[in-house]
Amino acid sequence: MISYSPHSIILDILFTEPDEENSGDDELLAGQSSLMGNVYFPFYCIPETTAEARGYKKELHPVNEQLIKNISLGNAADFKNACFINVKHLVMPIPRFSLTVSGSGYVNAIPDSDGITRRIPLIMRYRDYLVPNVAFYAALDYLGVKKEDIIIKPGKYIVLKIEERIIKIPVDKKCQMLINHSGEFKPKNINMASFVSVIGSHDAILSGGTPQIDLKNLKNKIMFVGLTATGTSDLRPTPFTPLFPMVGVLATVTSNIIEENFLKPVSVWINYLIIIIVSLIASVITIKFKAIPSALLNIFLVLVYFFISFLLFKKNCVVSTFYPFEAVIFSYAAITIYSFTREEKEKKVIRGMFQRYVSSQVVDVLLSHPEQISLGGERKRLTVFFSDIRGFTSMSEKLSPEEVVSILNEYLTEMIDIIFKYNGTLDKFIGDAVMAVWGAPVEQKKHAELATTAAWAMKEKIHELQEKWEREGKEKIRVGMGINTGDVVVGNMGSDQFADYTVIGDNVNLAARLEENAKGGQLIISESTYEEVKDIVEVKKLEALKVKGKEKPVQVYEVTGLL
Repeated sequence: MISYSPHSIILDILFTEPDEENSGDDELLAGQSSLMGNVYFPFYCIPETTAEARGYKKELHPVNEQLIKNISLGNAADFKNACFINVKHLVMPIPRFSLTVSGSGYVNAIPDSDGITRRIPLIMRYRDYLVPNVAFYAALDYLGVKKEDIIIKPGKYIVLKIEERIIKIPVDKKCQMLINHSGEFKPKNINMASFVSVIGSHDAILSGGTPQIDLKNLKNKIMFVGLTATGTSDLRPTPFTPLFPMVGVLATVTSNIIEENFLKPVSVWINYLIIIIVSLIASVITIKFKAIPSALLNIFLVLVYFFISFLLFKKNCVVSTFYPFEAVIFSYAAITIYSFTREEKEKKVIRGMFQRYVSSQVVDVLLSHPEQISLGGERKRLTVFFSDIRGFTSMSEKLSPEEVVSILNEYLTEMIDIIFKYNGTLDKFIGDAVMAVWGAPVEQKKHAELATTAAWAMKEKIHELQEKWEREGKEKIRVGMGINTGDVVVGNMGSDQFADYTVIGDNVNLAARLEENAKGGQLIISESTYEEVKDIVEVKKLEALKVKGKEKPVQVYEVTGLL
């Protein structure tokens, strides 16, 4: 092996116990290592939290203070505000090895909370020493970096000055470096070979045979020796593989540093800005679109962001992916829940407001299309209907209150059922009078036809009621009706404490005047209504009426039948 002169040999094996059966093997290994002068025997750190949790009281072997002093990269007291991982104990090699090593360092690689090894601490604090990771120390040795040429800035960089070259290693506040894994079990720029094949090739060369591998490739290279077999304890998951040998992680870290192939996380403020922007976009999408389309668009937004993140990652730039994804989910969920709650509240208001005026079918339409409602009032062309019982006052004087209420309730129930059947809106009761509207709150293209057809159905129903009451010996009633079509103001009107959905305007007054002039059993419509229903009704032209508020007499028609 000496003839092929590897730069250094890093043993990712902890020699913490002597070989009791073959003590000569320890002496042989120690002697050869000392002779070669480039073998690293690593140690293992027990962080304070782990030591307390597992009850460690002292080191397994005495700490070689001179070794720790030699490899230390600085005085921890100079970094009072730094967040280095504090080490309680060191698990050192047996004294026979720790006294003869050429270099050393710890082999700890602390996984993230999900068990994935994404980063590695390059420096940890032990007492007043800043001890390095063995992979980091191997890279420093290979690059020829002196301790005085190392600038440590936790949370930013570890700067290495090498003649005219400067290497800046991005680290977090704990001096952890993101590992730029190659994504393969066999990392790029790292040649893997079994220990047996290396020894066998060396023996083959000495005996004049053909080596299994070309040992010339080892010249001036860093060799890492460790366990890779499945079933050993030194395998862990990485972002790309479920199980990866930790010796390969150490080799990857060394390669990253030497080749300056670093993953560079963006600043926390940029991540915050990304989260805000993604949240705003998700919020706008959720507000503008309904639940399912907005969900699909938000999924597309997440996929686009992941794709952009992947492209940046290919350029070694690392942006947060989990928190923006979480922000999209939160924005979508929060706004959807709020919208659902608001819509339910609006539906409750709409149902409470209109269930007294319109049929349940119309209420369902309004709930599905609340945009059709103008609660503040708007100008629309509608058809207005009035009806009134003739001689109701004199009839009330002849009958008991109970009889009057019975007749009136039966009459009004039948009238309302017909209004709702033809999708009319019950505006109000005015004593024994009924006011209804067609064309609001739901748009109806043939509102005049619906109103006229409903009014004729009322006439027929009143005739049936008269025959029934006559058989029962009750008082018969006669009703006058009036219909007008024209522009009115419709909406929610009243005070802040009490308001009703109603219509007002000159054309409402005209409908009321037509009803006042209608005799019992007569249905009178205006000229404007007649123009819209003339194809479906038979009429009798009446004398023009002089109506209050109108300069010219109004032409009216009596409906005598439906075509």
